Amino acid sequence: MVKRIAGRRAFMGGMAALGTCGLAARAMGADLSNTIVLRDPGGSFRAGWTQAFYEPFTRETGINVLPVTSSAEPTAEILMMVQDRSYLWDIAGAMTGTALQKLVDNNAVERHGLDHDPAVSTIPPQYRTEYGIGSDVYSTVCAWRTDRWLGHRPPHGWQDFWDTTRYPGARGLRRDPMDMLELALMGDGVDPAHLYPLDLDRAFRCLDRIRAHVMAWWSSGAQGTNMIASAEVDMVPIWNARAAIAAHAGAPVGISWEGNIWGVDYWMILRGGPKVDLCRRFLSFVSDARRQAAWTRFLANGPVIPEAYDHIDPSIAITLPTYPSNHEKGVMTNSLYWVRNRDMVMERFLEWLAS
Repeated sequence: MVKRIAGRRAFMGGMAALGTCGLAARAMGADLSNTIVLRDPGGSFRAGWTQAFYEPFTRETGINVLPVTSSAEPTAEILMMVQDRSYLWDIAGAMTGTALQKLVDNNAVERHGLDHDPAVSTIPPQYRTEYGIGSDVYSTVCAWRTDRWLGHRPPHGWQDFWDTTRYPGARGLRRDPMDMLELALMGDGVDPAHLYPLDLDRAFRCLDRIRAHVMAWWSSGAQGTNMIASAEVDMVPIWNARAAIAAHAGAPVGISWEGNIWGVDYWMILRGGPKVDLCRRFLSFVSDARRQAAWTRFLANGPVIPEAYDHIDPSIAITLPTYPSNHEKGVMTNSLYWVRNRDMVMERFLEWLAS
């Protein structure tokens, strides 16, 4: 059950008491009529967005940004705010395509109306909708231990992941059917262009074949990083940024981009809120190649503006999902499919896990 929050004033007071961050503290002392409250995931997102987006936006426009953190996909919270017209947030960032689509279906998202904005129009259409503007692209990739198959051709996609004869060793998987079923089908030879609608019977037969080799299941990105970095598993599908964290920490971890499954993190404005115009100014401001490039120093997610690569070190650029040679090997998650089918597929997946 979602707990109702008493109101914006109580929420702001709670943020001040908790000392959310220096930026939030400064915003608390500012004119709240000139402040947007922005939901972000915290962590590397908060660190990168503060330097690349929040602070420069305030310096240039005088509009304050108060960032707050919430659950991974706060659809219930947003629906409650819009339905009650009790706007604890004005805008949300890092919303997945499935979360955005669910909120659009429930009439909780404002049309941004910025398709002809000079900055936003530099974002290719595949990274924006009439309701959401992409901030970055993440991807599920095959991460593998480079010390595991020395002298052997490294794993090259999901068919190799499923080939336990040629590539013996421990596997890891995510405890969630999303992406796992897609990669299972690609492991069985399905053309990435013809994944949807998912052939569930075939996908679960593929999972049956690999199950005895799955030594660990992850639910959070940190778990996935730890299991490959510690050699608990030899191969695991995880988000590319999590694999990059392990590699940067010195673990012998490689990435195969073949058949990577990518999605867009979106900015979205809560429908009917009091700061819609201020939020639009923010979205135009952050849709900038140099600013997008700046925040890739904090997290290996891909920029949505191609020209951002003109400002990214080549050694970093080749590790990002939207780098051309990586992106062309991937397939986009079908958010509409998952919004329509997630509950049914999750029920079947949990039954399979328990069987």
